[in-house]
Amino acid sequence: MAVNDGLSGAQAGAGTQGDERPLQEVVFQEPDFFRDPYPAYARLRSEAPVWWCEEQSAWLVSRYEDVRAVLLDAQTYSNRPHQGLYGPYDDDNAGSFFLKDQPEHTAWRRIFTGGGGFSAAAMKACRDVMEEICADLIAKLPAGDIDAVRDISVPLTAGFLARLYDLPADDAPWVEAITDFYHPGTAELTPTLLAYFEDLVKKRREAPGHDPLSKAVLANDSKGPLLTDQQMAWNFHDLVLAGAASMYAAIAESVAVLAENPETQDSRHWESSEAAERSTEEILRWLEHSHWLFRTATVDVELGGRRIRAGDGVFPLIASANRDDDVWGNGSELDLGRNAGVPNLAFGYGPHIAVGAMVARAFLATMLPILVRARAPFRLGGVPERVLGNGVSTPTTIPITPADES
Repeated sequence: MAVNDGLSGAQAGAGTQGDERPLQEVVFQEPDFFRDPYPAYARLRSEAPVWWCEEQSAWLVSRYEDVRAVLLDAQTYSNRPHQGLYGPYDDDNAGSFFLKDQPEHTAWRRIFTGGGGFSAAAMKACRDVMEEICADLIAKLPAGDIDAVRDISVPLTAGFLARLYDLPADDAPWVEAITDFYHPGTAELTPTLLAYFEDLVKKRREAPGHDPLSKAVLANDSKGPLLTDQQMAWNFHDLVLAGAASMYAAIAESVAVLAENPETQDSRHWESSEAAERSTEEILRWLEHSHWLFRTATVDVELGGRRIRAGDGVFPLIASANRDDDVWGNGSELDLGRNAGVPNLAFGYGPHIAVGAMVARAFLATMLPILVRARAPFRLGGVPERVLGNGVSTPTTIPITPADES
């Protein structure tokens, strides 16, 4: 089963498709670019796999092996913010381990992951909770038209993470910020969110539970503490909200992929846990919510035949890497039967791989079979809407309607 290349929900001919302009004239930050960036990514892989982009003042790295090498080598390619890209995150006092280098990154990350809250064993234990939440919400969906964002992805994300972290799912600042996290509007909410999470640190210290946030507070306190309460609040902010934003986008876009490609709703792709996991990995490879990450070279280094200087910005294009024909054979085709020999980079790779990657993967592999059994066949009921920019495509509306079974 194969489907022609294209961004989920993109209109034919949008973005750079068929665009023969020199790469120097392609504006990689404009919203129209993200409507269908894959032809430009293919040109980069073919013509200039490591390419200096004046617009970004950074190197664009587009081939899978080069992207994976950058993500794996945290000493050569720093995760520290490049040229103020992250605004308030550039301040050392922000204290987010997401943006730290070794050895701080490992020491801080272990505070939040050392308790085993994100391990394979923990996710296996969460399967029943995932199935319960997904089955309950999907069973209550209206019979007619729905919005995959409003009716499925946001309530599922909030409901599950509320259970995982023992947080309120209703009328809480963190829930309101889920859909805006990767875009400028969320900056206005940051002071309120930080106050909320700093108060949460104190509450979990006074009355700890068995959730990952409580375990993180106890682990930090046992080390001195290593982090201040303000730094813990920043890390809670990023751990909960970055994870929630990525998870909700992955859920919504996965539903869009199924709706656009009826073959993917065939029960054989979802009839066993092995089939569901394989299909989920292919969908994650295909859809890409985050198009690139940010790194800064710490030393002069050669990559793809180009000389990168210390201090240069480096953008590993994970969406491009996930379509690389040299790795996937037919990277521009969606094939749920694909037995990939290498991991996709949907949630990053190496020491900075997303903490919640295993959570999101397990949740999608649980939710999608339930949705297919309950709702197939279905299709898009209109044109999806997304907020596009800064390397991220975030869905705001994905209309879904029942399909004619004939």
